[in-house]
Amino acid sequence: FRKVKEAHDYLIENIKVKGERGDVERPFDAKIKGIRTMLREGAKSLFERQQYDKLGTLLFRLDDLKMLDDLVVPSLNHTNIIDEIKELIQGYVKQARVDVDSNWSSRDYRALNENISDLKEMEKHLKAYPDIYSSSWNSGIVLKVEKEIEELGLRACSYLSSHISAKENRDNFRRCFLDMGHVLVELPFFKDITKSVMCDVLESCLVHDWGYSFLFEFGLCLQRGDESESEIDSQVAQLIVAEFSHFKEVLTMVWNEETSQKPAEDTVHSIRGQYRKGESMGELQIDRDGLLESFQSFEAQYKKLLGEYINPNADVKALIQKTAAIANKLKPLSCDSGWNEEVKGQIPYILA
Repeated sequence: FRKVKEAHDYLIENIKVKGERGDVERPFDAKIKGIRTMLREGAKSLFERQQYDKLGTLLFRLDDLKMLDDLVVPSLNHTNIIDEIKELIQGYVKQARVDVDSNWSSRDYRALNENISDLKEMEKHLKAYPDIYSSSWNSGIVLKVEKEIEELGLRACSYLSSHISAKENRDNFRRCFLDMGHVLVELPFFKDITKSVMCDVLESCLVHDWGYSFLFEFGLCLQRGDESESEIDSQVAQLIVAEFSHFKEVLTMVWNEETSQKPAEDTVHSIRGQYRKGESMGELQIDRDGLLESFQSFEAQYKKLLGEYINPNADVKALIQKTAAIANKLKPLSCDSGWNEEVKGQIPYILA
């Protein structure tokens, strides 16, 4: 604006032939008269490209329009243009605020994260214009999200008041934790506070003697997913297990299963047995269904014991005594006569 004014003054002052003044009296009329449209388009473009720093500069320089008022006929009336541009930008900012509320209501956290990042940038460059941008907008949505995170944490903790409550509300607890997990994964802006609240919930569980086994089973459920859950929920559940050290034993167990074992059914199916009958060998009948049932009993007992004794301070001697007691009940044991059903039924528990 200043350069236009200076150029205009220079031309007027340096006209040598008086008769020529009529042709150059208003040398920038077309340019100046189109400045309203140019500023509107420029403001829109800067906002759409999220160039809020340049938008702030534009707002700061708008007052210089007053230098152009008398360079055109009728007068430019710079105050009207300034008000119009500010109102235009204010409309864009309000629409951004509507998008924030909409994405929050629909819990579209990824879009909301972009919205909040946008608001932060706007606040940085437009806070000098409270009639256009109010800092309370950004702080308002931040407080809303943080409040919900804290409420989810408190609700999750309420389900852990006792072992009975934890088991009865397992699904509700899972839902609370998944909801916090979505915020953790999809709203990086709130990752620190969300992770802190989730850690507090997990730690509150470990103060109970049943807490370690409960978290172990809970971690296994998260890792393996639920058929009734969406694909996104399943992904978030696995990310939760990977994010918190409380589930490291779960990851170790799952890794062992995935890397070192083939399906039990395949193993049992490939088993072949023979026995000596005089000078020849006979085929031994394999009770494959019985073997699979034994393996399933072993696996269930193993996971149960792992959950019970996962606590670093657990009394492992008690487990040794329990195992020895089971074995002692089977004595004396004769291999020549074969193992009866009672013995076979106890083997999975001894191995576990």
